[in-house]
Amino acid sequence: MSKFIVMTRGRTGSTAIIDELNQLDSVFSGQELFTSLEYNQWSSEVISQDYEAIEPFSYWLGKDNLMRSLIRRLRGDKHLISKYLRFAEDKAKELNKNSFGFKIISHHLVGNVPLVEVLSKQSYSVIYLTRNLSRQIISGLLARQRGVYNSKNFHDTGRYSIDVEEFESLVKWEQYAVNSDREFIKDHGFRSIDITYEDFVTNRELFYKGLLDFLKVPFELPVKSSYSVMITDLEHSIINFNDIKDAANKIGMPIV
Repeated sequence: MSKFIVMTRGRTGSTAIIDELNQLDSVFSGQELFTSLEYNQWSSEVISQDYEAIEPFSYWLGKDNLMRSLIRRLRGDKHLISKYLRFAEDKAKELNKNSFGFKIISHHLVGNVPLVEVLSKQSYSVIYLTRNLSRQIISGLLARQRGVYNSKNFHDTGRYSIDVEEFESLVKWEQYAVNSDREFIKDHGFRSIDITYEDFVTNRELFYKGLLDFLKVPFELPVKSSYSVMITDLEHSIINFNDIKDAANKIGMPIV
């Protein structure tokens, strides 16, 4: 069974891609299984909507108790991470899947040394997902104003203003972060492939052919995810669109 992580930054379409991968006959995929949230921070709504396939690591661990604290102290987090991934992989095998994987935001991976060591030892591959950086930042800034980051059947006719200086600063930081991610993947020797949200949107067949070849599973095209495209018309959604477009061009990250 091939094993993988979809490593990415925020606002890259990863939720929809993971959702579609999980519809395939040969792939079992989970959403963001390793986060900074503790057990009591997960809502039943999020678990039922985004984690129907498999619960995240901290939710699987359950409430903090003396026994878990003792195990962590004696055997370390690597033991618990390995046990959780065995649980997930066994579930994939029970479903007769040929590949198992999940999504992880890059800073949740880079900062989790035990997880990195386990993934490396167990021969997980890395699918690195990126997006046009200007559009990625716009998506994050609008999501912050809306208070909605991912949703099914979402529709919003509101209009929002974006701070130009903040936009420029975040795009530059995101470029640095993506370069750092690629160095991390290289330095740790992960087998990897780069994919883009733009390819996912514009040519689904070609996108999935390359991705499923990498996972060494048969080609099939999933039904489109019901997770919504959160911005359907940039010029309508952004009040000062021309200012943002000019700023993106100035820093060499055009909105294409």
